[in-house]
Amino acid sequence: MSGEKISFSTKVGATTLATIGVSLEWFDFFAYGTAAALVFPYYFFPPKYPYFWALVMSLVTYLVGFVFRPVGAIIFGHIGDRYGRKAGLTWDLVLMGLGTLAIGLTPGYQQVGYLGITLVSTFRILQGLGIGGEWGGATTFVEEFAAESRWRAFWGSWVQQGVPIGLLMAAGLFTLFSSIYRGEAFITFGWKPVFWIGAIVAIIAVILRAIFLETPRFLRLVQRGEVSRAPIPETFKRYWKKIILLMFARGSENANFYVFLSTHYYSSRAWGLREPSSRVL
Repeated sequence: MSGEKISFSTKVGATTLATIGVSLEWFDFFAYGTAAALVFPYYFFPPKYPYFWALVMSLVTYLVGFVFRPVGAIIFGHIGDRYGRKAGLTWDLVLMGLGTLAIGLTPGYQQVGYLGITLVSTFRILQGLGIGGEWGGATTFVEEFAAESRWRAFWGSWVQQGVPIGLLMAAGLFTLFSSIYRGEAFITFGWKPVFWIGAIVAIIAVILRAIFLETPRFLRLVQRGEVSRAPIPETFKRYWKKIILLMFARGSENANFYVFLSTHYYSSRAWGLREPSSRVL
């Protein structure tokens, strides 16, 4: 494979697997954000607990995932550069799937008290680590299959479609299950199948990734004995200025995006829209 021309079907397969993975990662992230705003203040806290502080504490658990994303990027970036792109992408999805399944199985305050919100915070760490390793790894995976093509950027661009796909999946499933389970039924149970579905799809994606090919570029590095023993320190040493610049660039982009994402919560409260309608908007 390392010395052969990469076929169109192989590029399509690599791009599809990478895009599915990114879609799942962001689906899980968006699903958690929705649940943290609309469900967790009621599910993980006692009935007489002040709503405002229950909401704040729920959103703090959402923040935990963001804090651990850079850590995940370092961990799985090292695995991908040291042991193969496929290995990094497979294991980050395993971690994300486990975190998502565990969140959907976590009991609420009525069953275990404040242990529930503590457990969810721990599972958010798994999600944050997983998504931290996914996006950059998936883009690298695809572009290394298309490295010899003048359409390399085109192939890599498809991975970015995982963000809106994941958002639509999360909004669609929450809208579906909140229509099936009304009121208290949705708070106590109806939100959980959203996370179970994400975990099931993640299992399928992990299997497909595990049996797929390694990238030709990494195979060449192995054959030449050029695999770095310390890829992360080397990256920071050579590209620290670009890393800082891109951190600020991505920070401004994400700030606007998550303000937009939170509007469904505001609209349901301030504009009097029913929650399924606000999520569709």
